[in-house]
Amino acid sequence: MDSFPLENLPIEIVIDIFDEACQNYRDAVLASVESELEVPCPYEKRHCRKKPLVTPVSLSQVCRIWKEVVFSTPKLWDTIHLVVDTRKYGDDKEMYMKCSMLLKKWLQRTGAVPLTMIIGEYAVACKEYGDGSIMEQIIERIGQCKFLNILQVSILLA
Repeated sequence: MDSFPLENLPIEIVIDIFDEACQNYRDAVLASVESELEVPCPYEKRHCRKKPLVTPVSLSQVCRIWKEVVFSTPKLWDTIHLVVDTRKYGDDKEMYMKCSMLLKKWLQRTGAVPLTMIIGEYAVACKEYGDGSIMEQIIERIGQCKFLNILQVSILLA
């Protein structure tokens, strides 16, 4: 299927639609900080929701045209939520490197838009694994942040 149902709309309108679609993800990220709740991963079936989380990544996977629009629209990438379950991964170099690369790619797409960043303690607690650490990337963009929260994850054991 090579048709783009929104093709008759001006690109500005398409971007506004995509931006609105991503708003529930932004809201969930900010709510997680206020209530210390986990932001459900939109790709895991166990997190079924009445209103699914739409991210720039999920929009970009619909078709080639949507991918081009999403990847060329920095404001869609303005919210970064990077929290890793340390109970599952611990101090895992491979996971740290994947997170670092993911953050790098996400930040490249943000351009100069103001950022909201929610970063888990994993990002700052892990050892340095070469150039481009997560903290270095955050520090490089700190002036661009309108909101930055580095979460300290605490586990209550009964």
